[in-house]
Amino acid sequence: MRRLFLDLETAYTIGAVWGMWEQNVAQVLQDEYILGVGWQWAHQDTVYWKGLPDFPGYAKNKKSDKELMKFIAGLLNGADVVIAHNGKSFDMKKIRSRMLYHGLPPINEPKIVDTKLVVKKHFNFPSNKLDELSRVLLGERKVKHEGIELWTKCMAGDLKAWKRMATYCKQDVVLLRKL
Repeated sequence: MRRLFLDLETAYTIGAVWGMWEQNVAQVLQDEYILGVGWQWAHQDTVYWKGLPDFPGYAKNKKSDKELMKFIAGLLNGADVVIAHNGKSFDMKKIRSRMLYHGLPPINEPKIVDTKLVVKKHFNFPSNKLDELSRVLLGERKVKHEGIELWTKCMAGDLKAWKRMATYCKQDVVLLRKL
């Protein structure tokens, strides 16, 4: 059985709003897209990362995740089981949405083990976030970073920020596997 631990990083949606409290988005200025993927196969020790700058055409279009989506489809098509934190509600739905957006064929649907759902079903921790569960159960934390600015810098093409994003995402995969 090929088990794949997986974590996505996504760009945020940019919208026009008239205020900051209880507002509707007047117009979407930029849709979200996938920035990168971190993964580890259960039978391997190495944690991997691929982000948009790792694909041809990035210099020309920093927001196109089509080649990344093809790559992710290859990973998923090679997996019998995918383990992801919030994988059912977030990661897999984002992947399917972006695949459809690009007109790519559907993936072979692996079994999904969503660690967030498992924890919510069987336990009652104050928070089901990966960082908090890792702190409480493992004595470890996610990588500290500058917050949303890291995503903003990656979306703007800052290659140093991309390196920090890779480190951040890979640590999430390490924590996911331990959890």
